[in-house]
Formats: sequence, C-alpha cells, structure tokens
Amino acid sequence: MPGFSAAVRTPAVLSCPASLRCAVAWALLTALPLLALSAEIALAGNSAMPIDAKKLMSQAARGDARASFLLGSAYASGQSVKRDDREAVYWFRNAAKKGLAEAQYNLAIMYATGTAGVKYNPATAAKWHQKAAEQGLAEAQYNLGTMYGTGRGVERDDKLAADWLRKAADQDVVEAAYNLAVLYEHGQGVPQDGEKALIRYQQAADAGYEKARQRLRKLKGNVDNAGKADARDTEGRLKPTASTRAEDKTSTPLRSEQRADVDRKKTSQTRPHSSATDDAKGGVRSVEWFAGLDPDRFTLQILSLTKEFSSRAFIKKHQLEDKAAYFAVRKNDQTWYAVTYGLYDSVQAAEAAGKSLPESIKQLKPWVRNTGRIQQSMLR
Repeated sequence: MPGFSAAVRTPAVLSCPASLRCAVAWALLTALPLLALSAEIALAGNSAMPIDAKKLMSQAARGDARASFLLGSAYASGQSVKRDDREAVYWFRNAAKKGLAEAQYNLAIMYATGTAGVKYNPATAAKWHQKAAEQGLAEAQYNLGTMYGTGRGVERDDKLAADWLRKAADQDVVEAAYNLAVLYEHGQGVPQDGEKALIRYQQAADAGYEKARQRLRKLKGNVDNAGKADARDTEGRLKPTASTRAEDKTSTPLRSEQRADVDRKKTSQTRPHSSATDDAKGGVRSVEWFAGLDPDRFTLQILSLTKEFSSRAFIKKHQLEDKAAYFAVRKNDQTWYAVTYGLYDSVQAAEAAGKSLPESIKQLKPWVRNTGRIQQSMLR
C-alpha cells in the first residue's frame, strides 16, 4: 500500500495515526530550502544583483510589503548584508502581516522547522500556511494539506487535507497529486474513486514522480491479471488476483470500461498543446508561442521564478492568461521561468502599457524585453 508523502522539510517518518483506517506511513520528504523559495520571488532578471538595503528599509518604513520581504530574504541569505536570522524574521513578519503570501509562507516554514531565529511552533506554522494558502500559494496549500493529514499544528481532518492537496495538485505540485491519489484510492477524506486515483497518479507519474509510476504499474497489473482470470464480482468489477489481494486489501479495482475512459482522459491531458490550442482553451502560453513571434516586437517581463508551476500559477492567479506567457532560461546554473505580459510594436508602446497595469503587477517593476532576445536565450 502506498505511503502518504508529507513535506514540511524535515526528513523523518511519522507513525500512522490510530484513527487511520489503513496502515499508511506518513513520510516527510525534504522540500526546497527556505532560501530557494525566497529567491523565487526576486524581481525579474535581478536575482543575482546586489540590493540596496538602505533604500529597501526606506521603502519598508513607508509600508512597502515587498521591500520588507526582500530585506528578510537578504538577511536570511546574507546577500549584500550580514546574515542575521533575527532581522530576517522581523522583516518577513512585517511583510506577512501586510498580507504578502510569500512572506507568510517563509515565516510558516521557519516555525514549522524551528530554524532561522524562531522556536518550533507547528500551530503558528499552520496559521501562516493557512494565510498563504488562501491566497493561492501552491507550496503553502500542499504543506497545509499534509498538516491536516497528520494532525500537526491543527486538528487532524482528512477532508480538509484532501481539499488543500487538490488545490496544490491543480497547480502541479507533484507530491500533492500523489497524496491526493492515495486518498482517492482508499477513500480517506473523499469518496473512494479508483478512476480519480489513477488520474492523479498519472499526473504525478508524468512529472517524473517515481512512487506514482510504481503505484500505476501495480494497479494496472492488478487489472490486467484480473481480466485474464475473467473474474468479476457481483457488481461487475474486476477482482484482484490472489497474489495481490493480501497486499492491496483496500484497493478498488477499476472496471475495464472505466480504465479505457481513464486512458482517454490521460491521453488528452498529456498530449502537448500547440500555442493556438493553449489560447483557445484559456491555457498558459509558453515556449511554442515565443518561438513563433516576430523577433522585432517587445513585451514586458514581470518576474522570474525557479519553479515552472509557480509561473503558471502566478499567471492564473492574476487572470492574465489572455495576455501573459512564460519561458525558461538558464542563469547562474539555475533554470528560471520568466513571466511576460503583452506584445507591442515598440519600446514606447510597451512602457505605456506598463503604466496601466494593476498595482499588484506594477510593484514588481516590469521591464521591456525584445522578443528576438528572448528567442535567443530561452530553453526549448
């Protein structure tokens, strides 16, 4: 039986809660370190540039939450200032109280691990994860889901665990997709549904998650073996074989017609989309779209993130699908996913458009990029 993978950074294994109907081990995986997640939110193209701490402090004193967040990141990493965990916590908390989701998340990680100048406090970690999760931050949604699944910092609630994991899985958090599949397979917090379990396992497997691939092989093997034996129960469902019955007592074999339907859905989900298809379906435009642009046009680059799903999530959160796109670029031995907005015939037109952007976007200080330069530098 598969284990439910929870990630709030500390590598360990928790014993299965007594109330869990099946003997699931809740394994904690090592997530991205705090500083990597801080660097994700750096302003576009400026992640390797030194910061002006005095200027940021002046902006923070005037209530600029992003300046407070960048100060916290600087003190936490020792970039351009002497590393100081207490200062990092102070500035992260300052930004978090002003509602900045990324600061709320980083503060939650600090309390969840008892590092960087604060004492371990899972209840406080859950509080800040909740605030960031409610704003759509995928990593926070995932961690909050695992906290509800394990009862750490909150009262254990399988339904809330499934709800938050679903939100994170919909933003392509691989571990969330796998964990949600486990819940669907065994009916924990959600109605037992083998078809939905297969879809979520496939989502994680397509992203390279080996545990999901292993589980898919096992489940498909069960169905194939049962089909060869032509053994069906009273409801027409395929029975597991004797060799797998003991191991998978709680698994629900899929009907053959369900499996065919899942395969059709799986094919449609994993088939690469052209840029035209993405536009028609309201998807997020990426490398194919950039490759077909006139190299003499211009766009506004908003920011760069180190995780592809975070770039897509940013675009969807701000409802920019009809204007935004993203591309990958390699910089300082790190892959970054840059988000751009609009397409313009001149630098002046791009700059004018930038002035009319929502304030939440303007505060990221978008800058003009030539599409030909993007085509030359982007990863294909």
